[in-house]
Amino acid sequence: MNTQKIALLIALLAGLLAVVPAQAADTSALQAKLDLALQDEYHARDFYAAVLEQYGDVRPFANIIRGEERHIDALLGLYEAYGLTAPEDAHAGSEYSFTSLADAAEQALAAEEANAGLYDELLDGVTDENVIAVFEQLQWASQERHLPALQNYVENGGQHCTGNGYSRGQGNGNGNGKGNGNGNRNGNGKGKRGHSRCNL
Repeated sequence: MNTQKIALLIALLAGLLAVVPAQAADTSALQAKLDLALQDEYHARDFYAAVLEQYGDVRPFANIIRGEERHIDALLGLYEAYGLTAPEDAHAGSEYSFTSLADAAEQALAAEEANAGLYDELLDGVTDENVIAVFEQLQWASQERHLPALQNYVENGGQHCTGNGYSRGQGNGNGNGKGNGNGNRNGNGKGKRGHSRCNL
């Protein structure tokens, strides 16, 4: 083998060896970010589960926990897509203490605010579009859905959340009949759809 071929082979091997550590570093960094995100979502789910266990199927907690389960599924999808192993729930079996639903809501507010801040940190340095999309979506859900629902609950003294749906009622209207004369008719009224800050 001549000197030129040897030099080319060495260059190729050096290039390959440089790529492998870089890929390993990228994978390690992604694993660390995903682990932090997943454990935070596990913690939120377990917290809301504890609230429901103590107080029953009460809104907005019952709605938010379903959102947390979707967040976990989204993160687990990233682990699968990148061939990574997801950690077990480090918070499983933890005990949560709250004296009332209002207290639980206040704690949840603080946790959701911290969750939104966590994703700011996790997004720093990420270039993969799929990871960015998932992180941003989960951050958005925390800021725009969970936080407003909890704030609404606290502001209303834990009594109720605004409704979401169509209201129907009876209405009277005047109709013109064919020929001479006016007729009266009853009709059904369909109310406007109201926005619920607890519908997550």
